[in-house]
Amino acid sequence: MIQSFEQLYDELKGYEPKNVVVMNAAEEDVLQSLKAASDQKLIRPFVTGREEEIVRLAKKLKIDLNDFVLYNTESDEEAVDRAMQLMKEGVGEVLMKGNVATSMMLKGVLKREYGLRTERLLSHVSLFEVKNFPRLLWITDIAMNIDPDAKAKKEILENCAEIARICGNDNPHGAAICAVEKANEKMPDTVDAGKLVEWYNEGEITACTVSGPFALDNALSEKSAKTKGIADPYAGNIDILLMPDIEAGNILNKALNYLADSRSAGLVTGAKVPIVLTSRSDSADAKQNSIALDVYVSVHKEK
Repeated sequence: MIQSFEQLYDELKGYEPKNVVVMNAAEEDVLQSLKAASDQKLIRPFVTGREEEIVRLAKKLKIDLNDFVLYNTESDEEAVDRAMQLMKEGVGEVLMKGNVATSMMLKGVLKREYGLRTERLLSHVSLFEVKNFPRLLWITDIAMNIDPDAKAKKEILENCAEIARICGNDNPHGAAICAVEKANEKMPDTVDAGKLVEWYNEGEITACTVSGPFALDNALSEKSAKTKGIADPYAGNIDILLMPDIEAGNILNKALNYLADSRSAGLVTGAKVPIVLTSRSDSADAKQNSIALDVYVSVHKEK
């Protein structure tokens, strides 16, 4: 089971590099992360964007572009369309959002003509390694689904559990995170949490265990759970934090990135290939980790 990003990189050694198609690589951290991943023999980069700008940034950063395949495009829309065409042609095995808006990327991915869309819900998965915390944390959904209902939360949780299983966790523990631990009709997310637990108990959710509603402390700390009298057997040992909505998820994601000593990665799942999706403000390390995670998922989905 993957227990750190260092282990993730170690386990990727010896595999053939994956072709990564990038929607507009004209951004410093994007180029740095692609170069680092290329040097590690994880990927072969196929990038769209203004060639003049990409070359200028590469010179500034002293990045050799010999390993890059460049496709000159004049606008973000053209960069997205060219990248999607490359995916349709079978060039890419992993797709990456570069310096374009998430909404623009999604518009391209959801066009059926490009062949990446499936019947599954697209959702975002974040992976965090936090110093002095005993396990990796999966957080979903912080970037895609704004205010999911219980049915959508079920799909989001199952999507994340699939990725956790690919990374070696054969029995991930999931929890619906809320502000309180008891169902309250005035707090709809707690009601959704109850539905998810009911579906798990009835065998409708099998990819992971499901607990909730849990406040964040009950999910992460056995001591806190015992203090509050939480009897759930998985309290304090949750692997997957299912957030109530995009606002709570995004805030937690940024809090861990900026206030904790942590490393992170992010991907979109539910399409035919894994999609690297990070914030434009994320560090080169986060982008490189995301590339590595997506490559790992791509490699092991083939098995």
